[in-house]
Amino acid sequence: MLWAVIGFVRMRRKRPRTGQDELLGAEAVALEDFTSRGHVRLRGERWNARSRQPVHKGQQLKVVAVDGLTLEVMPLGSASAPFSSG
Repeated sequence: MLWAVIGFVRMRRKRPRTGQDELLGAEAVALEDFTSRGHVRLRGERWNARSRQPVHKGQQLKVVAVDGLTLEVMPLGSASAPFSSG
């Protein structure tokens, strides 16, 4: 019984990730070559995307920010900072 109580306490400590929070850090795949704006596939859906670095079709990308319905992405392994929203 103690094990069950400890499990419930641990679950309550973790804040569920939903909406935009859940998208941050997710991995997407480029659907086309693009230099600043293009499209990616994330969790089976097509999204508008923008990137500071050139992106190639099929490249694995990381979501670094969400601006409305546009994902800000960067190639996996890149250390570039995300866009500023301003």
